[in-house]
Amino acid sequence: MKSTLFRKSKKKLREVIFQMEVAMGMPQTRLAKPTKKTAELRDTIDFVFSTLSRTREEKANELKNLDKLIEEQQEEMRRLQSKLDNK
Repeated sequence: MKSTLFRKSKKKLREVIFQMEVAMGMPQTRLAKPTKKTAELRDTIDFVFSTLSRTREEKANELKNLDKLIEEQQEEMRRLQSKLDNK
């Protein structure tokens, strides 16, 4: 029973891989042609990468802003401390 299930899963996986190759226009498949699926896959990949990179850029900008705020607060603390010391 497990053997049959394994073969079915393997066959489904091969079919999925074949469909992906066809959609991406892989040269080893004779039926490979640019299709709507290809464009959709490329759009999806571009979207994911742009989302990830935007998130990283946003995080980097946020960290820079936080660093600036910390520096400003530290400078203000030094200024106030020097005022107290002068009194």
